[in-house]
Amino acid sequence: MTLAALPPDRRATWLNDLDAGPSLRTEIDEIIQAGFATSSGELHLGVWACSVPITSGVPRPSVLSLSGPAARIGDTTRAEVIAALRKSAEQIREDWARFTI
Repeated sequence: MTLAALPPDRRATWLNDLDAGPSLRTEIDEIIQAGFATSSGELHLGVWACSVPITSGVPRPSVLSLSGPAARIGDTTRAEVIAALRKSAEQIREDWARFTI
């Protein structure tokens, strides 16, 4: 998610430096389109995770994530988690905007 949250020029630089193939670039495009990223056992067996960007307009991207046991987080709960993360990320963005100098 962090790579997807970067501004396009910085994301392109990272992808070039990583020598990323077309599958990673396609996955990042899909994450950008969806507005969230999920993982189900990709990093840790039996763990489901979701991340959403906190779009604050600052050059450093920020994300909000939640993870838990995949067996206890069904499809309905996953949709609720994604919605809650998006709502929380928006609240954080609004709060940060009040304190921007």
